[in-house]
Amino acid sequence: MYKRDIAIEKRNRENPMARKPALILHYPFKLISKDNERIRNRAGRYFVSAKYRDFEAKVRLYTRKQYRGDPLREGVKLSIIAYFKDKRHGDVQNLFKGVCDALQGYVYISDRQIQEAKIERVYGEREGFEV
Repeated sequence: MYKRDIAIEKRNRENPMARKPALILHYPFKLISKDNERIRNRAGRYFVSAKYRDFEAKVRLYTRKQYRGDPLREGVKLSIIAYFKDKRHGDVQNLFKGVCDALQGYVYISDRQIQEAKIERVYGEREGFEV
């Protein structure tokens, strides 16, 4: 056995998440920021816009089509690749929040289960995102 293989074996024993299989979900529509879609009413309370509620419902619909299992109960590593046609979009943290909230209850029980997170922006000809 090579030294590299021994190191991987050791890492897998020490970190149970390192050996979990990956689940890849594809969404063919633009990722939007949750904070940019928050609106304040006359009483000063925040509520989420209809545009964001529709986005969240669409994410859940596509999630149910691609993942039919029960929500995961253990820790989760989350990686998001967001594809944009131009540079007009929310900041990375707010993009991440929207996806995490939409997947809650479908892929994992609570977003508190997320132990490691990564988001990447890619500019090109298509829009959409992968989780």
